[in-house]
Amino acid sequence: MSTEDGEKKPVRILALDDGGPGAYSQLLILNDYMNRVAPDMNKDTSDVYPADYFDLIGGVGFGGLIALLLGHLRMSVDEAIETLVTIGIDVFPVASQGTLNRRTGVYEIIKAFPSVALTLFFSDAPEKGGPDSNTKVLKEAFERLLQNRHLPVDIKMIDERHSNVRCKVALYAATRANLTHVNTFRTYRSHERGLNPTVVDAIRASVAVPPFFSPISIGEHLMKQKFVGGAFIMTNPTRELLEEARRVFGKDTHMFQVFNIGSGLRRVHSLDVSEPTSDISRSPELENEAIASEMSTRVDKYLRLDVNRGMEDITMDQWNKLGLIRSHTEAYLDTADVRTKLDSFWRRLHETTQDVVIKKIGT
Repeated sequence: MSTEDGEKKPVRILALDDGGPGAYSQLLILNDYMNRVAPDMNKDTSDVYPADYFDLIGGVGFGGLIALLLGHLRMSVDEAIETLVTIGIDVFPVASQGTLNRRTGVYEIIKAFPSVALTLFFSDAPEKGGPDSNTKVLKEAFERLLQNRHLPVDIKMIDERHSNVRCKVALYAATRANLTHVNTFRTYRSHERGLNPTVVDAIRASVAVPPFFSPISIGEHLMKQKFVGGAFIMTNPTRELLEEARRVFGKDTHMFQVFNIGSGLRRVHSLDVSEPTSDISRSPELENEAIASEMSTRVDKYLRLDVNRGMEDITMDQWNKLGLIRSHTEAYLDTADVRTKLDSFWRRLHETTQDVVIKKIGT
């Protein structure tokens, strides 16, 4: 990127991990961060939009969903939180999660999001569905969102008529046929190969991890590919976004900021799509530690925040635990270690030392 006088402009990148209900934690962390940004932008916190601050936002799974909400649909963090919660409850109704959990979950959700009460009490509360049902409900929920924003439900990821030029968004998914190759869905044109699905299909492909969602077919007729979710390849898209920034903004682009937000420390789970080649089991935390170590030597202005306790057992369908997620996230943000980390990062952003140049990872 360049300024009017031809000088290279620093690039700001927001990388969002695979989420589920933990995406709520990501947005709470981002909200805390944007409150720091507001004075620098000479704006009130209510007028600060991540799409006006970050140049590239990318995510996996529900992290990809909120990347689209923030970057492509240009929502404020508060708007994204309410939209995320509404979609999450539509897909995984609190009513289906047991009597005790329903009472607790409803109380916590209404306390934080009064408007969502209409969804819970003045509409039919469907029973918990299978992957096909969940995928259908997610599709319908996102189509309603687009309609409410006066956008066609079949709008493509790349559509100049409805694009946010300021912020670019990238989502990641895997095909069922090849679980080792990263597929990128972009809201902007690129020299790289890639499909241009509808926004709704891109979202469904990024979150389509069984047993909660069904694979999504994208492409023309006989050339259709089945996508099974980005989490089969990675949970943290930081490396891929740095590579994307290098390609999009140029090899000599000066790095300003890489902000990576996790969705809460989780236990290791196996991913299975009922095929011999898909018996994948790995530790996301080991992956995150490796990425953080790598970034610390390559990027001076890198920050990763991720709630490190209290959310280990929260699964994709447990949207009745938003109150618990909020409590642990706020406690995490109030710890001395995190405040020190944020303060240190913020000071580095304002230093006049030479910015770090994006270099191809692995070279």
